[in-house]
Amino acid sequence: MNFSLKQRTKNSVFIIAEIGNNHNGSKKTAFELIDIAAESGVDAVKFQTFTGLDIVTPKVKADEYKGWNVKGYAYWFEFLDSIALPLEDHLEVFNYAINKGLIPFSTPTSSEIVGFLEKINTPLYKIASMDLTNIKLLKSVADTGKPVIISTGMGTDEEIRKAISIFSKNELAILHCISDYPTKPENANLKAVSYIKERYKVLTGLSDHSVTNVFSLGAVALGGRIIEKHITYSRKEKRKAEHHFSLEPKELKLLVESIRTLEKGLGENKLIRTPDEDLNKFKYRRSLHLNKALNKGDRISIEDISILRPNIGDAPSEFDNYIGKELVRDIGPWTGLNKDMIKG
Repeated sequence: MNFSLKQRTKNSVFIIAEIGNNHNGSKKTAFELIDIAAESGVDAVKFQTFTGLDIVTPKVKADEYKGWNVKGYAYWFEFLDSIALPLEDHLEVFNYAINKGLIPFSTPTSSEIVGFLEKINTPLYKIASMDLTNIKLLKSVADTGKPVIISTGMGTDEEIRKAISIFSKNELAILHCISDYPTKPENANLKAVSYIKERYKVLTGLSDHSVTNVFSLGAVALGGRIIEKHITYSRKEKRKAEHHFSLEPKELKLLVESIRTLEKGLGENKLIRTPDEDLNKFKYRRSLHLNKALNKGDRISIEDISILRPNIGDAPSEFDNYIGKELVRDIGPWTGLNKDMIKG
């Protein structure tokens, strides 16, 4: 599958449903979440491909990560392994997504995982915020030559600059991201979307970890062309990892519909008068009207002119140019004033 970020974002926002590990390690649940994504109208589904020891040392106790349901696991890597999609299920899951009209791809966590994803022909890659400075992994992904989307949670300008330099031969997008789950509104720092776009001259957007659609819509309004949002079948699911900051099916569908509506309304970076406004200006704009009958040779006084709808006379800005002017013909009351009615 050949894929181009530039082409996919040219005419519409690229919307990614982040399934992540909300399948709880179940292929069947992954299929169900793909169905939810397809029904919502998103463009792509993203997974996370890993083993626990790709991410954390074997010494880290499970209970060191507060807020996650790690009951029954002594170590964090054991919990991570329990929610990982088995490697042997990836190809079938990817093909299922393709058959649903979606673009499947994943976030790798090691060079070995990159090699695996190459074997199943992932069309693009996502770099997680935690790996913004993982030069070994970044180089492995860069070597594929495929498009790359990078999240910037916890990142600095210097870290982002170094990461960008590695992907000089890849199509690249940089997403604003806050590594806070869920992201509090006061921490969203949404203007960073514009900052990234202007500073780095790249495709940008938002990896949104909030439980509202507001910030994704704001990111689009600020010029973001890629929106990534975690999805779940229910935020009440307590067994596993990322459900608590994910969108449920109706919310996801509303997000897609809202983004598509917003896209229609963004328009151009200049003032324009729409065709509908051209029609409406006759009804809704005021103009100059004679408010009484006057005869040829009469001079127009201030009291003779009213500024009212409909817009059938000269603009109100011409008011002073009519005062004291002589009429060249008889004019009835409530007639729009025009220059051909006066001398000079």
